[in-house]
Formats: sequence, structure tokens, C-alpha cells
Amino acid sequence: MVAVRFPLPMKRRPTKYREFELLTSRIEGALAPTGARIKSPDRIRDKITGQYREVDASIRYAVGSVELLITIECRDRARTQDVTWIEQIATKRAHIGADRTIAVSSTGFTDAAIRAAQAHGISIRLISEITDEDIRSLTDQLEVTVSTVTLALDEMALTYMETLPDSPTLEAEARELWDTQSWDAPIFLEANSESPLSLTQLLSRTQSRPSDQSSSQALTIVLQPKATAFLGTDPLSPHLRDVPADGTPIRKSFTIAMDSENISVATNYGVRRLKQIAFAVTATSFAELVPAKRIGQYATEHKVVSRFAERQVQLGQNKSWNILSHSTNQNAKAPTNGNGET
Repeated sequence: MVAVRFPLPMKRRPTKYREFELLTSRIEGALAPTGARIKSPDRIRDKITGQYREVDASIRYAVGSVELLITIECRDRARTQDVTWIEQIATKRAHIGADRTIAVSSTGFTDAAIRAAQAHGISIRLISEITDEDIRSLTDQLEVTVSTVTLALDEMALTYMETLPDSPTLEAEARELWDTQSWDAPIFLEANSESPLSLTQLLSRTQSRPSDQSSSQALTIVLQPKATAFLGTDPLSPHLRDVPADGTPIRKSFTIAMDSENISVATNYGVRRLKQIAFAVTATSFAELVPAKRIGQYATEHKVVSRFAERQVQLGQNKSWNILSHSTNQNAKAPTNGNGET
């Protein structure tokens, strides 16, 4: 009988520690060679026990025909890290077969820990906040401005495949959904689909193409049945860049043109196939300067490797985007911890 071991679920980390791990991963990812693959956290099989061991992050990249594995272990704690932690991660490194391990601390290392790290082939790094305003001004040179565009749906017009004797209207239930839910009203029907679709869902499956030059506000969006939408993109976004960021409202008109007869809607003439959906919106935009969430240094025991500024842009209620800007400085002196140790 062969025993098959499956990885256990990743352990949940406190938000503060997880942010420190992700910051470290982003810095090392920015410094890593082209083609390197960074994963945080990661799970690697122990060559002795066969069990999976969790590391805070890993970097894999090829040198010639050989793939190298570098693991990263992080500590964001109040005390200076001592030799015990270094010995623990040195043992883990040997068990999982990592070519190198980087130990990253927010509070520095004792002299004994530094000597142990050198003996075990562990690279140590210190992430420290920069409080000196002169250095902060040199580091934080990138300005990030986020423009938020709000769209109010004004009206919608439907064109049908069939020629009808009179102008049809939405059937009562569909009309009520449209009046109350607007963009998110599930009033459109797709052939062979069990679930109705909203205008928002139809837009997420579209691919935009340039509009007729004769109309600066017109846009034709061709519906692709199997189009892939990139996360965080909106097919309307490229056509909203001219909206002034001072709150001045701009009216925009768009058209979704069907490339098949798959989409229909319930009307007072029954379910009818759609040829296109035209809609108009009022767009307003406001710009906001995003300050740096953290400005700091990333250093070895001898020198500053990089100075960085990190910003967080909120993308809705549950999503955010981190922007890391950094500059390398190979000659700067490494910072010390509160005990005068590196």
C-alpha cells in the first residue's frame, strides 16, 4: 500500500504579519531576475519526512538548465531576533532542499544570530521604517493619483432581430427589475443558459472596438460568447479617460452589438431576440492623491539594498492594489537596531 500525503490548508496569519510577508515578497520580487516566480506563502515537501512545510515566500528561477529555490522567512515582532530562530529555519532549509533562505526581520538580529546565519548560509535582511524627513523626501518621489469614475445609467434602448408591428416594452416583471436594479437587473436571457444575465454581466463578456469617427461619444461593443475578461478591467474604462476629474458630468452613449442571436429579453410580445442594446450614462470623476502607506529601507547586515515606498489603492469594498516603488542603493550604510546591533 502506498501512502499519499496531501498538503494541509495554509495557516491563517494575522493581518499585520501577512502584510509584512507580502511587502517582503514584493521587494524581493522587484529585485529578482527576469523570469523569477514568486509565491507567498508556499508549501514545499520535506525530503526527510515527506510532509509539506510552509514557508512565508519562495522564489524560483532558472540558471542555465538548473532551477534554483530560495525561501523567505519573516518575523515582524517586538524583540530582536536571536540565534534560535536562525537555527530553526536553517534546519527547515536543509529538510526542504532550498538553495538559499532569506531571514527578514523588522527589528534586527543579535550578533549571535548574525554569526549563525553566516555559518548556515542564511541571508539576513532588515526592513525598517524611514522617519528622517530628508530621506523620506528622496525616497517618496512617485506621485500616484487615483481617478474614480461614477456612472449613472440614464436610459436604454433595445433593437430586435425581428420586425415587430409596434414598439415593444419589457414585460412587467422585467420592467420592475430594471426600475429597481438598473445595471444589475437580470432581465436578459441567453440560449442554453439556466440563469438570466444583467447589463453588467453582458458588459463583462464584451470586447470593445473603436467607434465610428463621426460620433465622439458612440461606442460599439461586440459581444463575444467566450471572450475572456481580465480581472480589474472594464470595457468602458478606455472610453472614460476624457471625463474631467473635477466632478463635471459628461454624457456618454454606448452600444452592445450582438454577433449572434443568443441573447433575448421578455417583452409584451413574448421573448424576443436582440440585435443590439444601446444605453446612455452620465459619468463623473474625482481624482485623489494616494499617500505612501509605508516608506522604508531593505538592508543586509552591511548595506542598504533598496529604499521603497508602498501605496495601497482600494478597488471596491473587498479588493485592493498595492504599488511598490523602490530605488537601489548599494553604498548606503545599513541601519542599526535599538541595541546598536545591525
